[in-house]
Amino acid sequence: MSTFFDNGRPHDGLRYDEYRAEWKKQTEEDLPDEADPSERKMKHYLNYNWERQEHVHEAYEPSAELRSAIEAIDDPQLWMVLTEPWCGDSAFLLPVIAEAAALSEDITLRILLRDDNLDIMDQYLTDGSRSIPKLAAFSEDGDEFFTWGPRPEGAAQRFRTLTDQYDDKSEPTPSLPRQFSLRPKHLCPPQRVDLQDSFQPCESKPWPVRFGRETIDRGSPDRRGYASGGRGASA
Repeated sequence: MSTFFDNGRPHDGLRYDEYRAEWKKQTEEDLPDEADPSERKMKHYLNYNWERQEHVHEAYEPSAELRSAIEAIDDPQLWMVLTEPWCGDSAFLLPVIAEAAALSEDITLRILLRDDNLDIMDQYLTDGSRSIPKLAAFSEDGDEFFTWGPRPEGAAQRFRTLTDQYDDKSEPTPSLPRQFSLRPKHLCPPQRVDLQDSFQPCESKPWPVRFGRETIDRGSPDRRGYASGGRGASA
């Protein structure tokens, strides 16, 4: 069991509705006149990414395959996501993860801000970098069941190809094709999993792990499980 799990830090993370509420609050705050360029740039990312994630929630509809796979989960589990609202990848991918988690009362989603939890983030580096979003799923005993992130496999491969091809920063690097934006894959190694199309079962059933802490009050979720007091709400 990871020390941070044993200490209950994933359990104390933000619910998705809390994460979005805090993010929305930041977008509505005015910058002081003396704000420096880096602060103005950060505010731009916060506002732009808020619009991105809203579009994802409006447009995304879980497939029948995804619903079937999630409904087959019959044991509780915890999904911990390390992220930040200024992250462009997360603006597209976290809503899809949240939509998937909301399909089952057995899935508790918790958000940890990366910059406030660097000691945990450093246990989930990607090629030595603190890339986000990063998802890790745990059993009730703290056993790590799987990890995913920070990008869909197709986008990650494309990124590696472009990095190798355009390692000279003076050369312009083409943008990633749009089709990579919302297609997180390889969530459940070694089988391919596509959050947008379907979750493929791991062996006999998808993610046969448990998560159960008496300090977690699952409550009654709304359709998407985001409302205060819904699935995974803190006691």
